[in-house]
Amino acid sequence: MVKDLEGRWSIPPIKDKNGQPRYTHEEISDIIAKQIKSDEFKEWSNVEVDITVDAQELRNGLNRSPGNTAGWYDGKSYPFLRFWFKHQEQHMVDTTNHLIRYGERKWHEARTVLIQKARKDDYQVAKALRMIHLLLTIAKVIDRIILQRMESDVVLGDTQYGSRKGQSCHDSVKQTMEFFKYHKGSHRAVMTMDMEG
Repeated sequence: MVKDLEGRWSIPPIKDKNGQPRYTHEEISDIIAKQIKSDEFKEWSNVEVDITVDAQELRNGLNRSPGNTAGWYDGKSYPFLRFWFKHQEQHMVDTTNHLIRYGERKWHEARTVLIQKARKDDYQVAKALRMIHLLLTIAKVIDRIILQRMESDVVLGDTQYGSRKGQSCHDSVKQTMEFFKYHKGSHRAVMTMDMEG
């Protein structure tokens, strides 16, 4: 539903608390922010971090990044970052380490694009829309590097399926069915939770 019309973003209107439709990006953003954000605003703080990456880690992070996605609204795409690394490897490593150590305010920002959820009765309600967050591309590369470091240090249990490479909901269902089969004839129960945050 979000389309580019003559250089402008066009999104469906959303009704405010008085039932009036709001059309501008700023008004819609304010309505959604009031529905999903607490009233307490926390100022961004800059805390120095003692983490550095080397050229090989940065190369691996860039190689594990997709090549077919658009860059953040700053225009720095993955192909651009790969080009920069190829031609100015040490400069990019030094810049990346500076950004990691001292932080970058834009890493805490995202451009949000609204997409309609399927089969909703009223698309003027904020809950009928899904938000896609476009993040700073270099921050996503650094996230991959830190995640790869954590994967070797953090041991997850066999029943942890979410956010794990090579494991999915299907594996969870399979393990549950095997549990039921093993305990055939016993009383069994399943409890599910849908957490929203």
